[in-house]
Amino acid sequence: MTPKTTTRRRLTAIAASLAVAGTVLLTGAGEASATSNTISSWSTWSSPVRCHDSEGAYVTLCLYYNSNANGALTKEYSTQDGSINETFWATDQYGSAGYGQQVKNNAASAENASNSTIGIWTSSWFYGDVNYLPAGRGGNLTWNLKNNEASWGIVDELNRGGQLVLA
Repeated sequence: MTPKTTTRRRLTAIAASLAVAGTVLLTGAGEASATSNTISSWSTWSSPVRCHDSEGAYVTLCLYYNSNANGALTKEYSTQDGSINETFWATDQYGSAGYGQQVKNNAASAENASNSTIGIWTSSWFYGDVNYLPAGRGGNLTWNLKNNEASWGIVDELNRGGQLVLA
């Protein structure tokens, strides 16, 4: 074999290896599909009524530190949050567990006080596994979202803004 032949074979082998590696990276080998669940265990108007503002402000979503709408909570007044950064700030006779802690990856239940369906995702900016909450309903987050939530939004608003496409 001549040195030129050996060099060509090496370059061909390297090029083939790079092509395979590029194909694996582009196709996302090993990527799992996201799951979605609808949670709707109770009405936001059933006792205890915690997710409606007594001063008449429009509350969109409440996230609770514990299951069954217990513990400290946070009230959201916007239509979306691509990266949850709030802390649990409100307490009442239903508990103060979690008070002062960051909400992101610490919520166990949620209530939707809006008139539209809300999605809660495991990753920032509306990606990953999702729990859907119909309007006026509350529920415990499923096993894959409990203490693992990072963003939320009103599904109709996200679709209109081109940020989310539901299958």
